[in-house]
Amino acid sequence: MKKLSILLCFLMMLAVFSGCAENDLDPPEIPDWFITIEGFPVEHADVDEIAFTNEDAEFLEVVSLEVVKKKRDGSEVTELWTGVRLKDVLDSIDAEGYSSCTIVSKDGYSVDYSLDLIEKEETIIGWEMDGDVLCEVEGPVQMVSSGEFENMFVRNIEKIVLHYE
Repeated sequence: MKKLSILLCFLMMLAVFSGCAENDLDPPEIPDWFITIEGFPVEHADVDEIAFTNEDAEFLEVVSLEVVKKKRDGSEVTELWTGVRLKDVLDSIDAEGYSSCTIVSKDGYSVDYSLDLIEKEETIIGWEMDGDVLCEVEGPVQMVSSGEFENMFVRNIEKIVLHYE
């Protein structure tokens, strides 16, 4: 009887730990987010702005890449980011002919991105850094571009304003 009790306890513990292990493998839930994209040319007068959301991002290629961030002191930090390429986002809404854009955060901080930076493969709207979904303060999404100084990284993106020459 004692052996049976020990066997049952062992099997129950095994089942509990197996269940925990499966939960650890589940991907983290991506928070809901949206970014307003505005500044369309006159020929698109019927469109003032477009909301791009996490649901829209599901239809694009999600990339994970090592991003090198240059710090003010000259050092560099490498982070693993997951998100979608900025150029893919703009292509998905049929934006064309723009020469640059301004990335604006919810606190009003903004950075201008040149066409070269927009089209760079390593410029993404990221929602996960080093395997962790961004917290409310830093996210839910950030604009990041590998090889750029940290002031080019925009936390908590609110909108993208397209510019035309």
